[in-house]
Amino acid sequence: MIGGWLGCPACEARYPIQDGAVCFALAPPEPRDRSDREASAVESPPGSSEPQADAALLVAALLSLHEVAGYVLLGQGLGPMAAELSRLAPASEIVALRGREEGEERPASPPSAGVTYLSDTPAGSLPLRAGSVAAAAIRGARQEVIAEAARVLRPDGRLAVLGSSPAGEEAVLSLLKTAGLEPIVVDPRAIVARRV
Repeated sequence: MIGGWLGCPACEARYPIQDGAVCFALAPPEPRDRSDREASAVESPPGSSEPQADAALLVAALLSLHEVAGYVLLGQGLGPMAAELSRLAPASEIVALRGREEGEERPASPPSAGVTYLSDTPAGSLPLRAGSVAAAAIRGARQEVIAEAARVLRPDGRLAVLGSSPAGEEAVLSLLKTAGLEPIVVDPRAIVARRV
């Protein structure tokens, strides 16, 4: 089995790797003082577009991040909103999943306080311990992605499935229920469920 430690380059925290999974729950970071950011970052961080800021605000509202302290997982393709989401949820650490193809083709993003990037695994499983994530947002509605997101959510944790699904709303609701999640918001932009 893989063991050892994972270090965060942004906050210098160290997290144990046990049985091949990073265990964030054993050493939760303290909320960081982000007063060192420029005042202009309050409107929108440098390099971000207005639609990205709007998307981050939507995710923060859907997941009730003003009430959450802990790890917030962003699925593949949602990493560009990580810095803005971190600004909106200063008590949380944003963990953005970067797909293998994203990591190879794009240059690494500069470190940002409150944001950690993880690479996807070949098997599609998340390198996170079960019940270690406070909230998550994913794009699309594939059964294996929803099941894995449900596995890492802690009890009462929220999952937002963003965007419309080719499978349709009823199919997404069925996948959520099968994964042990209770739908609480059904909106054209997203479906939100909580872990029971």
